[in-house]
Amino acid sequence: MRTLRRTLVMLVGLLVASAATAEPLWSAGRTGWSIGVPSMADEVVQYAARELKDALDGCSGANIRLANSISPNRPTILVASMEDKVLKPYLSKLGLTASEDEQCVVKLFKSGFLVIAGNQPRATLHGVYDFLERHAGVRFYFPDEELGTVVPRQASVVVPDGVRKVTPDFLLRNPYFGGDGKWHVKDFGGCDVKSMHWMHLRLASTIIPCCHGSRDFKYIERFGKTHPEYFALKKDGTRR
Repeated sequence: MRTLRRTLVMLVGLLVASAATAEPLWSAGRTGWSIGVPSMADEVVQYAARELKDALDGCSGANIRLANSISPNRPTILVASMEDKVLKPYLSKLGLTASEDEQCVVKLFKSGFLVIAGNQPRATLHGVYDFLERHAGVRFYFPDEELGTVVPRQASVVVPDGVRKVTPDFLLRNPYFGGDGKWHVKDFGGCDVKSMHWMHLRLASTIIPCCHGSRDFKYIERFGKTHPEYFALKKDGTRR
């Protein structure tokens, strides 16, 4: 285990240092692919790696190897997050910062080494979906593999040189899915289909309850005694 993690650190450190010589094209037809994910990674990061493998298997017709180590002798995709304390110093060199905002980066290196990483596990998953849509032509229309997800066969995947960093413009990105809405399938791989669709659309992982008014902010309980000036002044001089 320690050997594998040291290998990850050494390779990522080397590749970050050589980022200026990265090549812009990464061919989906190359053999010997592997997707590397640290064995102790958060379960969301491991899920992101499996999602990436399934989609790229469909795009390429290959069977991409999913491993807990990476090799300098084969094209490899590292899927990770800054919550991995070993990789955090190296991932931060790609522009990731620890914050509530979900940040993800995609970086291709000269050796064919590709990094998809987030500052938190959910951001890593968002980075995988962004990569698949932007570079592999995958589309998530509905949370159903057969009818709602399009995975086109691709001869190559083109990734521009440089670091692509994505930070959502809004912390809250929460559409409303009606409780009585019906889907054409009952579940999706053991997951609620609405939750799956939420992830595919890269919606918010932070929720501030404020439905149907400001009641759930509990302003009276929080500020009624300490800041009465926050509340409307009635005609009789009292406050609500």
